[in-house]
Amino acid sequence: MGGVCFALAAAREGAKTLLITDRPMLGGNASAEVGVAPSGAINFNSFTMETGILVDAMLTDREKNDRPMAESLCLTLSELVMAEKNLTLMDNTRVVDCRREGNTIRSLIAKGLTYDTTTEIFADAFADCTGDAVLARLAGAEVMYGREARSQFGEALAPEKADGMVMGTTVLFCAKRTPHKVVFTPPSFARTVNREDLAPGVDMAPPKGDTYSGFWWLEFGGPRHTVDDERAIARDLYAWVYGVWDYLKNRSEYKTEFENFELSRVSTIPGKRESYRVVGDVIMTEQDVRSGGHFSDALSTGGWYIDLHNPGSFTDATGKIPLCNDFVDPVYENYSLVAPFGIPLRSMYSRDISNLWLAGRVISASHVAFGAIRVECTLGNAGQAAGIAAAYAAKHGITPREAAASPHIDTIRHRVAKSDIRIPGYHYPEESLLGASVTSSGDVILSDIVPGEESVSLDTPWGLCFPVTEPQLDSIRLPLLGSGELTWILCAISDVWDRNDGTPVAEGKLPVTQGIPVELPISAALTPGSYRLSLSGQGLSWPKSKEQPYGVLAQYSFSSDKPGTTPLSEACPPPYSAWNSQRGKRFALAASFSPPQRPYGPENILDGFCHQDAMPNLWLSNRDGGYVDILLPEARSISGVTLVCDTDLNRNVTTSIGRAPASPDQIRIFADGKPVAQVDFPTGRLVTIPFSAVTSSALRIQLFGGSGGLYSLRLL
Repeated sequence: MGGVCFALAAAREGAKTLLITDRPMLGGNASAEVGVAPSGAINFNSFTMETGILVDAMLTDREKNDRPMAESLCLTLSELVMAEKNLTLMDNTRVVDCRREGNTIRSLIAKGLTYDTTTEIFADAFADCTGDAVLARLAGAEVMYGREARSQFGEALAPEKADGMVMGTTVLFCAKRTPHKVVFTPPSFARTVNREDLAPGVDMAPPKGDTYSGFWWLEFGGPRHTVDDERAIARDLYAWVYGVWDYLKNRSEYKTEFENFELSRVSTIPGKRESYRVVGDVIMTEQDVRSGGHFSDALSTGGWYIDLHNPGSFTDATGKIPLCNDFVDPVYENYSLVAPFGIPLRSMYSRDISNLWLAGRVISASHVAFGAIRVECTLGNAGQAAGIAAAYAAKHGITPREAAASPHIDTIRHRVAKSDIRIPGYHYPEESLLGASVTSSGDVILSDIVPGEESVSLDTPWGLCFPVTEPQLDSIRLPLLGSGELTWILCAISDVWDRNDGTPVAEGKLPVTQGIPVELPISAALTPGSYRLSLSGQGLSWPKSKEQPYGVLAQYSFSSDKPGTTPLSEACPPPYSAWNSQRGKRFALAASFSPPQRPYGPENILDGFCHQDAMPNLWLSNRDGGYVDILLPEARSISGVTLVCDTDLNRNVTTSIGRAPASPDQIRIFADGKPVAQVDFPTGRLVTIPFSAVTSSALRIQLFGGSGGLYSLRLL
């Protein structure tokens, strides 16, 4: 996936690009051959759905297809590649050798797999996007394989001694419900599998819907070599997959529920989680991932948790080897959760080979850090960023190392951000709007977060992270449940994902009586930004909200005064405390603010942020057909606009079907009060609307349908 995004980004930046793949379809592990649905930061952090080329392709795919994304996304990607004039695709072609002069690759040798042709390809720069570091190893670049010792990078989650173990390879399957009974006879090579052959933690319960897929835990990695022993691993995995399906259909406690299910797809190629990683100028470590990755050359964002699979563990029926460490150790489970973090350009090229870029799983990271980086949406965004950097470097005749340094990195970061990739903390005021002012027809305000049916117990501290815009916060009203003493504290934090306690600005204790809302006397002058209100009290509960407003997030406090331990990897999280969001669950907690906060005003369109950060950074209309008026300092010729529309960064596109509900149904553009353009049902976040050139100083953007949300605009 990183390779496709790299190639498309480089081509769109004007670089003549050749994309070589040894497969007949695009998408890597997310292709129909493997079948892994793209995952990313949104799985564990609110408001962090990745954007850019990959997610716009995913949004397009969801509108056009109601099949599982793994069956259709590769076709959507092929359409994009075929339509790009600067990009040529060589599929079913394998790189078998390269020629070097010193530490520079001059050409590579590629051989057709379905046609009898060998080609020598010359280029100024090359990118290894193979997942197995094929080109890097052919060129003699330094690579890493296996798990580094804890002492090498000082990582708590690394084993005490280095070894050759990597996260495993998986074969996936999909089954669909039919209107009739389906007999399954396993192939002769299938294993005979019974429940006692599998680890106790595996979940094989039948689905509520009509589709059943699995199993990520059917994986093999070390001690066998993921690359050298690939075929042997694949044979064993196919034997297990068909054996497990045979067990479910014919012998399991669920066989009645599965009798109408038919096996519809099995991966034709096993999906690898990890093999070789290439050494760059920066090797990302556990500390970088946990501390936010605040690199001066950060070009993209990750946010998956430190997900370190224990290879081969599903066959351990004793339960001594866990499927994943977080399944058995709550200390590890909470420690492994991370806030969004930056990924630097210096981890996106080889430190040995002067013109070798990196995209996809070969990125320069330790085994532990790689656990949080390795998923498709994260690698797709990093690949797009590296592709933009590579096109810039080619245009200016500089090396990747020079591109990562000043002054080039500043221009590259600007280009990457404008392509709709989130760089933590980075914003770029739009040049075409300098000196402009903006007003709107009306904005959503943050006043009352209405309670829903569920609640969280305050026996454990819970917090509500929210944006503050007003200079004075007088009070917060809470519809708490139960009776008892409440302890509360309001802290300033860096953003809604901040894991630290923050800086206290107000605190106190209050009695709570069942049925009577609590009024917290904040009475504090506050600087605009993110804050966390934390509550605790035995016997008290805090209702969850019906809906989760943009930029508002619930967290719970977790602390451990002793190290955690896990059986296989010897991971040893130190004593720590942190604020975390519940894994895979996104919600807010009920509260009312006095005065109301106004984080969704039209001024956000001019602030240079196109993603959630310390603030929500988008305009939200308070009515359908709302509009923003942009007044320029002087009249100028305008021939179009590019809008960054809201598609709901809190919605996991991967698990969705259909058009993004937040996307506008119609956009109308006016210049000096006269209509100049209209587009219906635009797809994706980046929407470019060309029109006949007009000279104007006043523009109106009007949105119908969807959320009425807009992050930014650019005049053409």
